Amino acid sequence: MKLVRYRAADQVAWGAIVDDVVKPLVGTFDDWAPRITAGGADAAPLSAQSVPLSDVQLLSPVAPSARFFGIGINFQSHTEMASPEARRDTTLTFTVPMESVIGPDEELRYPDITDKLDYEVELVGVMGMPVVAGEQATRSVLGYTIGCDTSARDTGTPANATVDFYSMKGLDATKPLGPWIVTRDEFGDAQPDLMTTTRVNGEVRQHESTTGMTWGVERCLNWIDKRSALHAGDQVWFGTPGGVAFEAEMRQPGTGRFLNPGDELEFEIEGIGVLRNRVGPKSPNHVGFPWSQIPVLPAAAGGGK
Repeated sequence: MKLVRYRAADQVAWGAIVDDVVKPLVGTFDDWAPRITAGGADAAPLSAQSVPLSDVQLLSPVAPSARFFGIGINFQSHTEMASPEARRDTTLTFTVPMESVIGPDEELRYPDITDKLDYEVELVGVMGMPVVAGEQATRSVLGYTIGCDTSARDTGTPANATVDFYSMKGLDATKPLGPWIVTRDEFGDAQPDLMTTTRVNGEVRQHESTTGMTWGVERCLNWIDKRSALHAGDQVWFGTPGGVAFEAEMRQPGTGRFLNPGDELEFEIEGIGVLRNRVGPKSPNHVGFPWSQIPVLPAAAGGGK
């Protein structure tokens, strides 16, 4: 079943796509999400009313209470950016403000602080209930959707000692999500085996199965839940496969094919669908990352506080 958040007649609601219509879901997200998570599509409390799909605007499938958890460098094909050995016992995790998320067909903002805007198609799990101790964590997943974890690749620190993840990942209106959530009963509880694809202006840039994850969905969910308990509506982004522009840039500076204003983007995951967005224009205030405006502090004398 495809669950959508949509706007119709100036009202925002949740519903399910049935044939070519949208049937509203009865109650709040917190009411029906656990029911569908536990009982599958048959447990969805659907209204007898319906709205033609052609009459609604699909929005990002995000609950008001949602949080965004990202898993970084989670595909073997993407580990040019980190040592594979470093990925065996730990992972790179981060959170992103929900203001970053946009819906299908919305314009992806080109931030003023970057000239190296990169694409990252990702499988996204949407939680339908808290993880139950002693049970398989995937059984708490409401369903799966598609995301693009857009990254500003030129936002490391001036000392080049680490990465400024807030500037790289936490940018307003840069994280497309959607177009809907496909309920977990369509995939089962095991690790999903789904082909993921990114196309930029029709050209395939990424193409790999989700089985290429170093850490599978179950392990990612447990890792996050042990640190910050997952709740209904939370999103877990499971990482991107190889093929991003930054990989070529690391091999040979100047060869990375980063996003440009006007680029038409398609992010496809088998069994879910296609998420489409367009990169917006650079604003008159666009400066790239303002390295010259960042003061370099002198080293502390004596190495103490």
